[in-house]
Amino acid sequence: MAKRNIPELAKKIIAAVGGKENIELADHCSTRVRMYLTDRAKVDEKALNRINEVVGIDKSTEQYQVVIGTYVEEVVDEINRQIGGGARKNEHKEKTSLNPIKLIEKFMQLLARIFAPIVPALSVAGFVKVIQILLQMTGIITTTSSTYIILNTLTDAVFYFLPVYLAITSAKLFDTNVVLAVVLACFILHPDMTTLLASKKALTFFGIPVIKTAYSSSVVPIILSVWIMSKLDKWLNKIIPDALKNFLKPLSLVLIMAIILLTAAGPLGQVLSNYISIAVQWMSNNMGAIAVPIITAVGPIISMGGMHLALVPLAVQSIAKVGFDKIINVWFLCNTVASGGVALATFLKTKQNKLKSIAGPAALAGLFGGISEPSLYGIEYKMKRPFVAKVIGATVAGVYAGFTGLKAYAFGGYSITALAAYLGNAHDMPNFINACITAAISIGVSFILTLVLGFDDSSFAEDASDSDDEKATESVETSAEEFTAVAKGQYVPMAEINDNVFAQGTLGQAYGVISEDGKIYAPCAGKVTMVFKTKHAIGITSEHGAEVLIHIGIDSVNLNGKGITNLVETGQTVKVGQLIAEYDKQVFADNNIDDTTIVAITNSTSYKKISFSTVTSPLTLDTKIMATEI
Repeated sequence: MAKRNIPELAKKIIAAVGGKENIELADHCSTRVRMYLTDRAKVDEKALNRINEVVGIDKSTEQYQVVIGTYVEEVVDEINRQIGGGARKNEHKEKTSLNPIKLIEKFMQLLARIFAPIVPALSVAGFVKVIQILLQMTGIITTTSSTYIILNTLTDAVFYFLPVYLAITSAKLFDTNVVLAVVLACFILHPDMTTLLASKKALTFFGIPVIKTAYSSSVVPIILSVWIMSKLDKWLNKIIPDALKNFLKPLSLVLIMAIILLTAAGPLGQVLSNYISIAVQWMSNNMGAIAVPIITAVGPIISMGGMHLALVPLAVQSIAKVGFDKIINVWFLCNTVASGGVALATFLKTKQNKLKSIAGPAALAGLFGGISEPSLYGIEYKMKRPFVAKVIGATVAGVYAGFTGLKAYAFGGYSITALAAYLGNAHDMPNFINACITAAISIGVSFILTLVLGFDDSSFAEDASDSDDEKATESVETSAEEFTAVAKGQYVPMAEINDNVFAQGTLGQAYGVISEDGKIYAPCAGKVTMVFKTKHAIGITSEHGAEVLIHIGIDSVNLNGKGITNLVETGQTVKVGQLIAEYDKQVFADNNIDDTTIVAITNSTSYKKISFSTVTSPLTLDTKIMATEI
């Protein structure tokens, strides 16, 4: 395998999604680069799909996700290095919705983002537990040996100090001081505090009653506390004089949060945690055998956008409270190895080298690495029938697991290499055998159905991207055409546009105009094919087939339509020189928005040549700026 050029890969991804100024925030899960983008219209999906390392794209959530594989952390680190790390972290603001479904979706996305960096640690704990069990079963170590005790401590440490890891990820997400958040987590886990909270003695803190509870392995208390801390941090930053901030703000933050944590946020969070455990137990006790197959059947839908990570706390709480998990890990096992079975069948059946290069690693990742995304995005979503085979295989396996009451005694038991997680310290051999049968059913059914149902792999042909481009070109009857100025004002050549995507021609040949009066006119006759909800961009397909993007201002999407009036609608026919939009130059100036209006021919590759006239400012509406040549 050739060594990956991570800096070059990161550079290609950044360019394809619209340049570094278009990335508000970049993070990752186990296989996906997750990005909040300023303007999705700037994404060149063809360019993304042409990057060999890109397995798939997911646009189903507010995050724009690029699936590349298990080395994603290196890539995201490099992306953040190239775009300036978290320099624009504060620029990212999500819109608040009162829609209950949207709120639940946002909450699950939030949990997924908090837990994503922690999942490797949880998986490590599971694998170490597997090693510990295997060494004990083979007689290499005993339960009283120092090696056994050290291994046990290593796995327990992951769960015991879970609040510390959550403090770190939550503080980063909520944009507050990471070290002070860790101080709070360590404060409630300190041996003296643990002893005090476990005592029968009534406790007060500055005269306020302390509600006693145990915080080891807890999830919600620290997340809730760090969220409150982030709000308090910003408030203190406003009211404390600059000369006193260096010592007074951290001191105030820690002392106030210590009170809030012990008397309100911590106990409330623990109550919520208990309800999570109760919910899991209720599902296990009342839904019985059907709980696993139900969640397994809908699992691939939940997995879209990484939502499955939001359910990791259910597994963590269940293992911490009752010693095993009967739902989440079992679901992960059924779905993940099913993806491995699909990928293996695809690898053996296809004759397309490009698809083989995706399916081979995807099979290894699904069967032995516990990662389903390479198969999910690289194979299943693209060819559909393998996806059906995977869902059926996983669901059939889920039925067996549910009826046999399969239990995962350690987190991470969702690959062939981690099946010993179903043995547990008590060496539950019947449960282990059921785990092996569950995995075999999932792999076998999905593998056979993939071969039986077949798939159309023509899109993976070596020249597929070229042929697709040719078909796209043939479908548009392009012809020679001239384009007039989009506004009266100062001409801006493409290379001088203050936006790398347009300046480099990523979206096609372009030019800019700084309007003198805020009025925007159609540069050609044609049909309006797109009007953005944020009003900052309009698409027109000309009478001769040119796909024209008119982008009013740079980063004007942040105005969310403020100060912009669109005078046309999607589907409307326009004439050359027709007034199509107006914007308030003062609103743009007040918000520090560059009001250069950009005109780009997004299907520039359909033409032999696009030439620019020699123009001088100021432009008039009769000025001919661009001309196409077949």
